[in-house]
Amino acid sequence: MDVGITTKATMATTIAAIAAQAITTQHTITTTIVTTTDISNGIIHTIHHAPHTMIGILTPIITTVQMDVTTMMKVITDTITAKIA
Repeated sequence: MDVGITTKATMATTIAAIAAQAITTQHTITTTIVTTTDISNGIIHTIHHAPHTMIGILTPIITTVQMDVTTMMKVITDTITAKIA
């Protein structure tokens, strides 16, 4: 699995959803025109939330990698110990 592509796809979906929500929230029933200000505010809102989203996505990946490295180090240590003994 290419984590890069999956992460990018997830981020793109998340950014689109946040931007759409930000734009929708700024409109009332009587205001239906999307202005450049709305788009700008949506982008700013998205940029504000992107780090939180990335942390949510990357934390489990980083944790898994750390566990795999720890496991691999244990295997190497056990192998060296067995060879010495």
